[in-house]
Amino acid sequence: MAEGKIVKLIRHRGFGFIDVADDSDEDVFFHHSGLEDIYFEDLSVGDKLEFEIEHTDKGPEAKNISKKIEVTEFDMGNDEDESLAEESYAEEDLGW
Repeated sequence: MAEGKIVKLIRHRGFGFIDVADDSDEDVFFHHSGLEDIYFEDLSVGDKLEFEIEHTDKGPEAKNISKKIEVTEFDMGNDEDESLAEESYAEEDLGW
């Protein structure tokens, strides 16, 4: 699977172009019919996508396109808050 981000959307025609993350100078064309589990209307310039590249007479075209989901670390706050919460919980008499 290739990865890239949307650099141009032609909404009224239902297609756009993806900048591939492999240092290639050529953008990859995509059509709304190549989308999997996402709607064309929900896409924006800058969205990251995963897709397969099919080579056609007109150049590379993205197929089986899905939105790339990035998992980020969840911030629970600073360490002081966590240690205070642990201390107050430890001091509680739960009566067990």
